[in-house]
Amino acid sequence: MCVCVYVYMYLYNIHIMVGAVISRPGAGVQRFHCDADLDHLAAAKDNPSHRLYNVFIPLVDISANSDGTEFWGSPQLEGSPDALARHFISESAEQISRQQKDASLVPDQIVSPGCRAGGIIIYDYRTIHRGLPNPVDGRERPMVYVIVATGGAGKVA
Repeated sequence: MCVCVYVYMYLYNIHIMVGAVISRPGAGVQRFHCDADLDHLAAAKDNPSHRLYNVFIPLVDISANSDGTEFWGSPQLEGSPDALARHFISESAEQISRQQKDASLVPDQIVSPGCRAGGIIIYDYRTIHRGLPNPVDGRERPMVYVIVATGGAGKVA
């Protein structure tokens, strides 16, 4: 099924960025963030077909709840996902501190899925997420990513 989704995305949508990331041993945890900027959030709110998706393809096996990526299931929470995303996008010194932002998360709404090497994790560009730390004695964690656009969402933030 994952292969069918992948093929469908390439047949009917536009891939707009391809790249690779390697998490090296000793890399720290990322802050929670979403990849979308405020312009994309507004456009996605006005047009439900205006979407960007991240397609992660890990090149090593990732065990659930280990050293991969954590996702916060914000659509399940009260309030609009774009308001929650704005809360995490803000970099202003006058805004809420990183510690307060991380403390506002509800642990049972955070998931860190496992994925075999070569498998696919697809998520909406607006999803709040973070890369988990890589222990000093850990392994390199390479992954390939593709950003796919639908509904005219051809600009990456």
